[in-house]
Amino acid sequence: MRRRTTIALKLTRLAVLWLCSASPACHLEVPADNPFARALDEAPSRMTDWPQDAPKTRALLAKYQPRLFVAPDSYKPMDFYRDYLPRCALRYVGSATHEPVTRERLAAVHREMGWYLDFEQDSEATLAMDVPAVHPTFYGRVCETSIELPHASIPLIFLKYSAVYPLSGLPDTLGTLKELGIWMIADRNGFHELDIHGAITVILHAETHEPFGLLIAQHNYQRAMLAGVDFPWPEDDRVMIAVGRLSNEPYLHLPGMRERLVRTVGDPFDLAWLLGRSDDTPIGGAYDRVPSPEDGALEVEMALELLPLDDPLYRAWIPLGERKKIWGIASIWYMQGPPGMDYYTLPELKDFGDLFTYWHIDPADETFWSLAEANLTSFDSYDMAPLLEHQRRRLAEVLGP
Repeated sequence: MRRRTTIALKLTRLAVLWLCSASPACHLEVPADNPFARALDEAPSRMTDWPQDAPKTRALLAKYQPRLFVAPDSYKPMDFYRDYLPRCALRYVGSATHEPVTRERLAAVHREMGWYLDFEQDSEATLAMDVPAVHPTFYGRVCETSIELPHASIPLIFLKYSAVYPLSGLPDTLGTLKELGIWMIADRNGFHELDIHGAITVILHAETHEPFGLLIAQHNYQRAMLAGVDFPWPEDDRVMIAVGRLSNEPYLHLPGMRERLVRTVGDPFDLAWLLGRSDDTPIGGAYDRVPSPEDGALEVEMALELLPLDDPLYRAWIPLGERKKIWGIASIWYMQGPPGMDYYTLPELKDFGDLFTYWHIDPADETFWSLAEANLTSFDSYDMAPLLEHQRRRLAEVLGP
């Protein structure tokens, strides 16, 4: 019995360490505000948003809307207000009471810390929901900004498409010890409620609307790709996206690709393993199972919704899902519902131009890895400036004169 208890404690400790590896986010207190969201709100940016109600905004988003493929046994995208919110209760930390939540009620409290949404449906029932039971929706927005290179400024248009999933499961393949550890503390198929940060951003030259590239948001990191350099642009202007089974993370799908396992990490500073520089799996390392239409993935017809840019789905500071606790004791950031869609990266990378520039990483670039080792320690200790400066020089070389 003592040996089994010791093993159980070790597995639990491993799981908790893995969950907290990307952030000092184990906490019990309700903060007065959301420091991360506030820092992003206050960070400078060159971005200019197009009006959501302008016909040109909808027309451009419709023309380049990605095609989305999901595994048949995974979560289906839904409409936040028609499908997710009606299945939620509004709760306050430390209170046993809860109340039904309406769109208007959420708008009234979405920045009052202590409130949170609670999706009142378990993972088994949610996985049983088929596409006809929900309303798959892309939430779109368009902004203009630039990529700033040493001797040039490239004006670009960024078309961002965000999907909503009711629950977020963990990546498909964690490894035996992690699986056992997670089994002791959480539902691996419904690790946290609401998944809204797996975005696809199509990038066009501002003047010609010629394709420039693609920016895909995954597990707290991005993948940046240049059209015609890193991938072939589709003739119909609609990139194909395959969604990781249960994790809901978007991946670029190209013709001929089959179902595959892809490295992923919870900590965006674990870059060496993520990008294949190292085979030493970090504690947050895992593999997403990426489906393929050739292997049975289903194409989902997505509606296009353009909400006002001050809507709570974009701007909420509160968790839009349950504040889960391990054994009802310790709150963990990774098990907590996310804030609004606007809170997608570090403040220093708020501008989409800088976000693309930083994440267009060459795994063979020795200078980048030296700078990363020296400047990327943790969420509490990093300096993006030297890396951005280097990435601007390197991107200028890739793009040429």
